[in-house]
Amino acid sequence: MTNHTLKSGLRNLWKNRTLGFINIGGLAIGMSAAFLVLLWVQNEFSYDGFQPDADRDYLVTWDYNGRVSTDFSPLPLTSAALQRIPAVEDATCYYLFPGADLPEIHIGGQTRMEKKVMFTDSSWFRLFRYDFVAGNANDFGTIKGVILTASLATSYFGTTAAVGRDLRIDSDNYVVQGVVSDNPVNSSFQYRLFLPLKARFASRADRTAAYQAWKTNTAKTFIRLRSGIAAGGCERQLDELIKANGGLAEQTAKLVPLKEMHFGVGLSSSDMAYGDRKVATIFGCLGALILLIACINYLNMATARASLRVKEISMKKIMGASRGRLWRQLMMEALLTATIALLFTLLLIWITLPAFGRLFERNFVFSFSSPAVLDVLLGTWVLSVAITGIYPAFLLSAFDPLATLQADKTPNTTSAWVRKALVVVQFTAAVALILGSIIIYSQLSYIQQQSQGYDKSQVFTIQLPRSSWYKRNAPGRRGSIMQALKTELQRQPAIQNVGYVSGPLMQMPMSMSGVADWDGKDKNFNPVVYPMYIDPEARSLFGIELVAGKWFLPGDTSDRHNYVLNETAAATFGLHQPYVGQRFMLADDTGLVIGIIKDFHFSSLHEKIAPVAMLNNPGWKNILYVRASPHTVPGAIRGAGKTFNRFFPDLAFNYTFVDEDFERLYKSDIKTSKVIGGFAGIAVLLSCLGLLGLAAFTAKQREKEIATRKVLGATVRHIVVQLSGSSLKLVIVALLIACPVGWWAMYKWLEDFAYRTPISWWMFAVAGGLAIGIAFLTVALQAIKAAIANPINSLRNL
Repeated sequence: MTNHTLKSGLRNLWKNRTLGFINIGGLAIGMSAAFLVLLWVQNEFSYDGFQPDADRDYLVTWDYNGRVSTDFSPLPLTSAALQRIPAVEDATCYYLFPGADLPEIHIGGQTRMEKKVMFTDSSWFRLFRYDFVAGNANDFGTIKGVILTASLATSYFGTTAAVGRDLRIDSDNYVVQGVVSDNPVNSSFQYRLFLPLKARFASRADRTAAYQAWKTNTAKTFIRLRSGIAAGGCERQLDELIKANGGLAEQTAKLVPLKEMHFGVGLSSSDMAYGDRKVATIFGCLGALILLIACINYLNMATARASLRVKEISMKKIMGASRGRLWRQLMMEALLTATIALLFTLLLIWITLPAFGRLFERNFVFSFSSPAVLDVLLGTWVLSVAITGIYPAFLLSAFDPLATLQADKTPNTTSAWVRKALVVVQFTAAVALILGSIIIYSQLSYIQQQSQGYDKSQVFTIQLPRSSWYKRNAPGRRGSIMQALKTELQRQPAIQNVGYVSGPLMQMPMSMSGVADWDGKDKNFNPVVYPMYIDPEARSLFGIELVAGKWFLPGDTSDRHNYVLNETAAATFGLHQPYVGQRFMLADDTGLVIGIIKDFHFSSLHEKIAPVAMLNNPGWKNILYVRASPHTVPGAIRGAGKTFNRFFPDLAFNYTFVDEDFERLYKSDIKTSKVIGGFAGIAVLLSCLGLLGLAAFTAKQREKEIATRKVLGATVRHIVVQLSGSSLKLVIVALLIACPVGWWAMYKWLEDFAYRTPISWWMFAVAGGLAIGIAFLTVALQAIKAAIANPINSLRNL
């Protein structure tokens, strides 16, 4: 019976090759798209769940005004929490320094800068799972040992058998103590080099000061609670611990479970790539929607062809076939279609997976040994079989054969209105996705065109070496070298201007709270302030607009303790006018406000402009910004590289363009734009495939009617309108449904931007026009083919 059912299904597929090709092609495209995006979604929702005690491990974050303001904590908090809070079973932390302060790795006569570095101790490897390929973490932090990932060990030494090998980092010698396997892609911890925490500090005095700094959030702290302990009670104890040690009382602790950390923090700027639950959920729904649209094509074709299979199925029933047997036969046809589509899906996945991985910066590997791959692939296939098989099988196996044969007509079913409803669903999704793509593109264009408040064109950055270079040179010597480097660069004709800044102009690495003071300040008011240490030349370099007072003067040492504030700072602090000349203090450094600058965006447009306090303090400047003269960017880069190598011969010259930094701010939004645009294209393609199949079937059904109309004088135009009208009505209904749905979805998406483009009427007009135009062309091509056919051939069999 099974063999006969299989052969019958294959014969039926071969008999209807054109419709079978449409069904299989549409399903393969839909299943491929659904697999790719659902694989990414599965990866997002599985972050850090593989850790053995993930249900008891928490990241310590800090709320300010009801939202997480930072995921870093004071360095002494880790040991203090372990000693003074009984609910804490274990604790660890790691220390980073953003910007240019990266360890210099000297190996094989070359110097490398490694970005994925953490400074920690042995407790890190006690809390979190790491598989040691060689060596161990015993006594890590008490000896001069380092731990590498397998990929980094291979990069440095050509092998993972690196334990005992020497490694010079900054000005210190270390020994490789252990090699661990690289963490999977669904781990938040993607660090490759682990250094002892004490190596972060140049001297014992620096280390002592760091462990007493309760007002500065510099370390990322993780704690493990004892079994059965609620996080709320521990949060209150952490707040009390901070206050007892003179920390920032305005911030309150919030423990984020490790399993929820990827979605639960929500910071756009951090050393870890946090996810967005809303985006992941939307992508998951879109993947399921694309699969549904592909399945709808099969459903429509199967129900439309019911009239052609009535006599076949009726005769089988009269000859003794049970309803169950017929149901199995029809399900087998759906199974065959989905299985053949699955084979093409595997080919499409093999072709597109590398590009998809590059888009999301994930190293996805397609392997049948991977549980995640099998779960998503089999789930997609089973869902396709269920959607495409159950309803058509139920519909065609349910009618009365005698009544059908006697009446010589199709059984009374609801398939016609169901087909129309499914076409409306397809085009509703397609129009909503087109509208979403247009609005996202408009927002990204708005970001590009929005004035940042400074000129970033033809500007590139050079990061100065800090770690070992700072240790080797006294402050005065460092200042002399930095000034000499700047002077040499300014002499080059290809370079227009040069200036130092304390950190990246976008995504400022440091914020302060509770350390600012001014005349008239409410003692309970402690806003967040972003300090920026900047050169006098930086104003002309970036074109920063001064709205009141003056800017820092070159060579004027009296400005070392004065401040230039942005407009938001003056308004937030409630300074009275005139602003210039008022006392201002930041972190015990008291001076005067000498100027106010126009607000500029130093973070993405997702966030509102925050208070900025600028200082002219040479000791904190470590990034050199260089503006090239017009049309001389390559020459400016070559000249800057040669000059840099004269001053730092043992270091590689690295630079980045400010434009590239700007693009990185919106990397996630650009990915969303590409995915939504891709889904829109796939949705339109699948919808048009379905519409093409229905149009072809309708034209075949009405072949004799069309021939009769032509004999009676109907024109090709009249016939095309007759055949296309019903389909276009469905597309218009879909448009009326999709517009409010799309508007609501994109309004919610735009809420994440503090500065956003308005949703205009023309966006709906373009989306609707595209959908109607594409649908009309699809149907019209088939209608024209039917209209120009020779009517004699159709009427001959009457």
